[in-house]
Amino acid sequence: MQNHKRALFIAAWVSTAAYAETPPVMEEYTLQRLGQIQAETVLLEAKAARARIEAVAKAHVID
Repeated sequence: MQNHKRALFIAAWVSTAAYAETPPVMEEYTLQRLGQIQAETVLLEAKAARARIEAVAKAHVID
């Protein structure tokens, strides 16, 4: 999990490096972007979990 967070931080830093002019601005923007990426990741994980649950439910339906 720690590597996952590190990878997200690096991705956010790289994606925002071009937009930041000063280190404090860059740090703040990077943390905001990291939060967005984490929220998107949680949403995608929730959608994937729901899809797995629905697939299992469909597989166990007896006609």
